[in-house]
Amino acid sequence: WYQRRVRVAGRKVFDFIKITGKLPKAVRADFGGLRSKYESSNASIAALPSALESIDWSFYSSRVGNPALVEDFKAKYAAVTIPRQKTQSLLQLELLKPALRQKWLNI
Repeated sequence: WYQRRVRVAGRKVFDFIKITGKLPKAVRADFGGLRSKYESSNASIAALPSALESIDWSFYSSRVGNPALVEDFKAKYAAVTIPRQKTQSLLQLELLKPALRQKWLNI
């Protein structure tokens, strides 16, 4: 059990090796493709910046005829929050293994 690779997505833990073992051989290749798409999308999301880029609002205020419009956009831009997926480090997963193993044994 300790040698299985475990991926974390939000609060779900996916054990791809265990899932693959339960699938019929005919669909394992398709599942492998799904897994690679999942991992590539997670990697591309993780590569995004954690904060929005800063904007030179004075530049836009000097060029736009209605400064109230720029202030409105500035307020809305400041209110935007980017939800981030909370991942766990490998060290945190190692610390969770005994509890997860006990949970699996009780099922």
